[in-house]
Amino acid sequence: MGNEVRTQGAYATIQTLGFSGNYEVKVRTINNCTVGQQSPIMVLNTGNPAPPAVIKPSRMAPPDVSVDMCTVIIAWRPVNTSNVIINKYLVEVAGADEIFYTVSSCGTSAGTTGCSIALNFLTQGSPFFLREGMRIQARVSAISSQATSDVSDVG
Repeated sequence: MGNEVRTQGAYATIQTLGFSGNYEVKVRTINNCTVGQQSPIMVLNTGNPAPPAVIKPSRMAPPDVSVDMCTVIIAWRPVNTSNVIINKYLVEVAGADEIFYTVSSCGTSAGTTGCSIALNFLTQGSPFFLREGMRIQARVSAISSQATSDVSDVG
């Protein structure tokens, strides 16, 4: 019945306990005539372990974007991984409609620091349809087993 304390037939329910497991409490009786002595310390275990801390990867710097003849090259610097293991990167390129779309062939492994995309894929392929003279905009996020970093600024 929740976080209930029973002492010699009396009980009280404590409803505001959160996570973290053990709480130390003392109780005393209060009635119309008197205030009783405090009890010895009792340890309550909520049975609710604290949720594991989620460590989000750091936000990445904007990627470098360049065009070499028929290829778009997107390069990024790996995120600082002192407290988290990066599984892969999420690379997004803006289409002609200025909405960012995931480029599924880029960043699929942890050690990747760049990728090449055929220029005609971005100019003729759905959903991009970029036109000649348009700036190619890309952004990158790091993905760990626990969380995804905030997306980088546009590069």
